[in-house]
Amino acid sequence: MGFRLTLISAVILSGAFGGGLSYLNSGGSVGAVGDVTASARSMFRNTLRKFDSRYYTRGPDYGICVADYGRSALGKTNAEITLACECFDKSLRILGSTDRKSALAALQPRAPVPGGQAGDQLATLHTTAPARAVLRKCGINPTTAGILSMRGTM
Repeated sequence: MGFRLTLISAVILSGAFGGGLSYLNSGGSVGAVGDVTASARSMFRNTLRKFDSRYYTRGPDYGICVADYGRSALGKTNAEITLACECFDKSLRILGSTDRKSALAALQPRAPVPGGQAGDQLATLHTTAPARAVLRKCGINPTTAGILSMRGTM
């Protein structure tokens, strides 16, 4: 009984001492207890999500996809472009460096060949088989034209 009583009193005493110190040292920057615990909880969750493979966070390849593919995706909504680029970003993480560079190069608009025909840009595009598989899986068609622009946007 003596050990239990000592342990319970130590916990209560340390809680009272810590609470008293935080009350005396609190300034205007310390919020309510709910605010402090909510920020600590979200920080803990975000840290654990980094180790969870089911939780997706956008990588740098997502931004490249939206910038390059999004400009040339005619007839696609923003939601379709977002889903395609998220699929592209997730799938690109498992490719090697050569296949990754090839898939990223397939998204970039080609400059038209001087004096060439409309389909000549495809001849300069060398995409590896794994990169083509990723593009096909995500429903992304490599662009064959130059940079598209709308009046007043570029």
